[in-house]
Amino acid sequence: MKSEERSAPGGKWNYLFLLNFAFPVVFLLQEPPRAAAFGGALTAVVLALYLGVLRRNAREYAYALGMLGGIAVLAFALNPMYLYLAFLCADTFGREPLRRLAPPAAAFGALVVAVAGTAGWFATPTLLVALLPPAFGVCVLPFLIRASSRYRDMAIRLEAAQSQLERLASDAERRRIAGELHDTLGHTLTFIALKAELAAKLAAKDARRAAEEMEEVRGTARTALKQMRELVSGMRYVRLADEVEHARSLFAAAGVELTLEGDFAAPPAPSLHETILAMGLREAATNVVRHSAATACRIALAADEGRLRLTIADDGVGFGGKAADGLPSAGAGTGWVAMKERLQLIEGTVFAERSATGGAAVTFEVPIVVRDAGKEEAGA
Repeated sequence: MKSEERSAPGGKWNYLFLLNFAFPVVFLLQEPPRAAAFGGALTAVVLALYLGVLRRNAREYAYALGMLGGIAVLAFALNPMYLYLAFLCADTFGREPLRRLAPPAAAFGALVVAVAGTAGWFATPTLLVALLPPAFGVCVLPFLIRASSRYRDMAIRLEAAQSQLERLASDAERRRIAGELHDTLGHTLTFIALKAELAAKLAAKDARRAAEEMEEVRGTARTALKQMRELVSGMRYVRLADEVEHARSLFAAAGVELTLEGDFAAPPAPSLHETILAMGLREAATNVVRHSAATACRIALAADEGRLRLTIADDGVGFGGKAADGLPSAGAGTGWVAMKERLQLIEGTVFAERSATGGAAVTFEVPIVVRDAGKEEAGA
């Protein structure tokens, strides 16, 4: 079923095609007065029908068929070169299903042959060649437009499916890390807490025993640090700059204008923080393409007051139901829950609000961790 309003590729630029109606004026100036009046009136009707085509509504196909009818009369009655105006119908027919595309294409092919025969152009090959472009424009070009449109739609769906698979993979990675944190480090950290409490109680009574307990705490803490490094090293590092390029390709395929602000190549964050920010960007970009109906999106990275802030803002339809923290309610999907859990691992946050352009704005924040690269390298 067709929607009442259809997409309009090119927008107002399509009105530049109205310049094609300058050619009939040249032909009309060469006709006798009565023929010129008839041709002018019919050309005006064709022009009115084309303006209806440009409105891109449910009657667009009917307007295009009416245009072909008017062009056929002009070609038979006045000049075969009026067939060139049929180019203006190619885009409309190219967005129709095959059952509605094939009949006008076949009919126009027969029309070209009939007009050439009536005008006696079969005896003059140079004149006959002049009819090949309009024949191509209606009989072949719409099929190419349709194939191109289907390829573009397929590319967008494949891109969305790939993003979904990557998101599922990152969620599985997050669950693995969370599970290993719980299983591997949970017992160790509990042991450290108990030993520290015991040392605090012994400090005033038995300093030597308290020192032994704290030495054991230090050894256990080193073991826990080693386990944490091993766990984090098993997580696949994702560069934020790479994810920005992925978002650029995704938005380009979906026709969303992208604006970038900030230095994504060298964010002031450890690899773990950058990877989780990149995963958040991937999730947010996918949501913009799949759910927002946006035409423009801004991705900004900024450091402020010890926090690294990543914002993805669009001009789409915004969010539906929201929870207390500004994020969509649980009914909107599990992606937000996964983002929040992932950020909790590094004491990060995520918040959503209405953007300045009326759409959605999602902001991820993580702490900026400044480390001594030499010490970190030595301890790894």
